[in-house]
Amino acid sequence: MDFPSETGFNDGMNTQIISEQGPLRVEERYYLPTPVDSRRQGSGDQAFRRFPAERGARASSGPRAAYQGGQVYLFSSATGGCGTSTAAALFASYLSAGGERIILLDLDLSRGGMDVLLGLEQEEGLRWSQVKAPLGMIDGLALTNELIQWDGCPLLSADPWRGSPHQWWEIAAVIRALCDYADAVVCDCGTNLAIIRGLQTYLEGTRSDSSQAKDWYQIWDRVGNRTHIAVALVVDLTVLGLMRAQGAASRLSGRSQALNLALLGILPVAASLEARRGFAQRRKRSQGGKGMVSAQEASDHLGQPIYGPLRPDRGLDLSIRQGRGLEDAPREYERIFADLEEGLSSSSPALSGGHHDLAPRTA
Repeated sequence: MDFPSETGFNDGMNTQIISEQGPLRVEERYYLPTPVDSRRQGSGDQAFRRFPAERGARASSGPRAAYQGGQVYLFSSATGGCGTSTAAALFASYLSAGGERIILLDLDLSRGGMDVLLGLEQEEGLRWSQVKAPLGMIDGLALTNELIQWDGCPLLSADPWRGSPHQWWEIAAVIRALCDYADAVVCDCGTNLAIIRGLQTYLEGTRSDSSQAKDWYQIWDRVGNRTHIAVALVVDLTVLGLMRAQGAASRLSGRSQALNLALLGILPVAASLEARRGFAQRRKRSQGGKGMVSAQEASDHLGQPIYGPLRPDRGLDLSIRQGRGLEDAPREYERIFADLEEGLSSSSPALSGGHHDLAPRTA
């Protein structure tokens, strides 16, 4: 069934369920709030920018037999608090700066709060708790136009403290609808590796014993995307982070080449602190500080190339802690994200041994 295109979102969702006994009447429901005034203001002096219909809408001439939506990037990590959400947001900003239509999607549904990370918690716009799709259908254009705007990217942020968990078909409806109106959807999965395991079983045609992975299998099956999805597994470049990443990477890439997986290294904030205190001058940069490992060491240990690393930036860290969101990122991030985009667009980059910058960049 096509997504409604000419009708409003609420009108398009007032539909009927057809059973063997005939049509079953469903009372009118409004699965999204009434559209707000397009003249509302964003943070500072910037006006709230809507996602243009003429740019986002994709032509449709009947039920979609094969996936024709945008690229999906999944950012996840085995270590919480290492910068996965920040990396996902900055990667989305990088893609958006290149002229692509990018949507940032918070899939860390049990914790979430990407709007807080980006300093947008006071902004008007749709959050996950306000999205309802009991029939598994959502108008992607209407949904996109109601999202918070950040750096040119519409954002759907999770707010689990305000609503009950969503059903798997509602999550699938959101992902598929957003993919219909974007060149790429960048997803922050947090530490919920069940999202990735569900994708892996979907691609392999196998099953998982995990109830969460089973739900995500059904989600990816409903989305119907087999070829335009990639995973960036963020590696915390500490000894403990490396051990956690080893377990995750072995589960995700050890059995099959079906998963398009790349590893992105992130140095902890302690790395910049030690550098400012002068410890880095007494160590080879490749050795890192106490408890830390280099990207090259991590790559050798994991047996897979690693992009980066993303080095901590004092200004960026301060802007996050003060609630100002993500301000200007270091220029070297652009080079790393360009390499990451190229690798994730290729076939199984983590297994093919393509071009990667393994060694930490010297000053």
